[in-house]
Amino acid sequence: MAFAEPIIIVLGPRCGGTSAVAGVLHHLGVFMGADFTWTYRELDKTWEDARLSQLCRRAFNERSLQLQMDPRSFVARLRSWADDHRSAARMAGRRPGAKDPLLCLAIDVIRDAGIPMLPVVVDRPFEKVVRSEEHTSELQSHHD
Repeated sequence: MAFAEPIIIVLGPRCGGTSAVAGVLHHLGVFMGADFTWTYRELDKTWEDARLSQLCRRAFNERSLQLQMDPRSFVARLRSWADDHRSAARMAGRRPGAKDPLLCLAIDVIRDAGIPMLPVVVDRPFEKVVRSEEHTSELQSHHD
């Protein structure tokens, strides 16, 4: 079996500071994705790779946090994404990294799929996560 470079995976809840950490890793040279840009979801700004985020949103129901995709299909798509991502990182001469809040739900799948990873867990105090989420919700209700 050939060596597969571990993907640095930023883990933490939405509004938990993962975008800040992913942005720092990106600026330090970690390849966070070809489409890794500021994304505006609702009124929230977040650093995410478009292809990975799309896969995560298809795989998990964001309200119930349950897997809604056939597990074998999810594993196959995740492996394909990881192989492509590592290849793109290698071509860019950088280490591969990834970030999406829903990846927290996929850790066991990633491990069971044999995708090497190096987790970076963002530990923001729960009260601050809640305040940030409430602030985002308030902005959204004023926008609607």
